[in-house]
Amino acid sequence: MLGGKRAINAIIATIILVIISVSFSIFAAFWLGGITKHYQDYEKLEIVSCTCTYSSDVWKITIILENEGNSEISIRKIAINDLDVNAYGSSRPDQGSASTDVPPGGLRLVGGETSVLCVYIDGPKGTGLYGSLSVGTSVNIILYSSSGMEYRAMIVLP
Repeated sequence: MLGGKRAINAIIATIILVIISVSFSIFAAFWLGGITKHYQDYEKLEIVSCTCTYSSDVWKITIILENEGNSEISIRKIAINDLDVNAYGSSRPDQGSASTDVPPGGLRLVGGETSVLCVYIDGPKGTGLYGSLSVGTSVNIILYSSSGMEYRAMIVLP
């Protein structure tokens, strides 16, 4: 009689060990899957082209962007020669300032998407922060994403 109880205890112990092993394996698989997913998402914004035109005392810089990564990118802030753009969602800058057609909430690009954004700078006849810019001046444009990445483009004013 005592030998039968020992056999049952061994079977129960084996079943408990198998359950614990399977549970640990499932936990490890989900944990590693979560880590892998985190490293698979990446942000890569390509500046395809950058052109500039001058008309009516305003430089218009057109930038074509392509999100080559697989995560969404949101352009939240734009700077010209390390000075923040004054107005968002506007195609006409105030005297001596700069504006962009990027909405105030930012420009969102999903993976593989291409978009165009424009930056407008008040011309050389103006005063203020951008009054010193003239034909032949190099302008450094910095696009800041919501994740903290910086994307730069350099252009010479025509």
